[in-house]
Amino acid sequence: MILETEAIVLRVRKYSDTSKIVVMFSKEFGKISILAKGAFSAKSKFSGLEPLSYVSISFYKKSSSDLHLLKSIEIVKLFNKITKNYDTLVSGLVVAEMVNATQKENFENSELFLHFVFFLQLLNENAEFGFSLCINFLFYIAGNLGYLLDFNFVNAHQQNINEIKISLYDAASIHSIDTYSNSNNYQKYFSFRFTTIRKISDFDCVNIDKRIELTNSEFSEIVIFFSIFFEFHLDKKIQIKTLDLLC
Repeated sequence: MILETEAIVLRVRKYSDTSKIVVMFSKEFGKISILAKGAFSAKSKFSGLEPLSYVSISFYKKSSSDLHLLKSIEIVKLFNKITKNYDTLVSGLVVAEMVNATQKENFENSELFLHFVFFLQLLNENAEFGFSLCINFLFYIAGNLGYLLDFNFVNAHQQNINEIKISLYDAASIHSIDTYSNSNNYQKYFSFRFTTIRKISDFDCVNIDKRIELTNSEFSEIVIFFSIFFEFHLDKKIQIKTLDLLC
């Protein structure tokens, strides 16, 4: 069966000397894995197989496997400014990794797809706020998964404290863990620097175009929180390798 869809490339890895396996997040079919035969060939017709590419594809859907076969590909829109700026490239790749880690195979989520496209458009046009746009989008992913994170309670704390512990169970102040003291499973938490969490206390899962300046260390701290938070709730290991690129 031949199917068509728009998609964003999340990950590319070598399959053989001539072929690639490409993980994409598609509009109609969610996360899918595609085999691009001959993609390493000099005469390959499969251009645009790079992370963050926004493409339109047709592919042969295999009923007996989750690895499908790419038939054709076209670029829908170029976000060429993203790859020319270090912060926007890192921000885009972090989001691609997080979408790949949190989404199920073959599970349609057109709302997330459309927000992903919007995020890439914003990222392409706002290089100076790449980190902020990325964090906003991670809040959106959490909301899309059903976890409405709200750090407004931070404003009630005194500003002279150095850190604040966040429960991974409900992402509220560590004091909320007392309610679940009978279960060790709910004792896990993430320790935020107070200055970092204060910066993101007004982020939410609805508005993904806010502009807040973040340092490399603040950005890394927040991304690590989200990876650990999603690990806790999705019961799977999540490691964002893109963070290794930050000094």
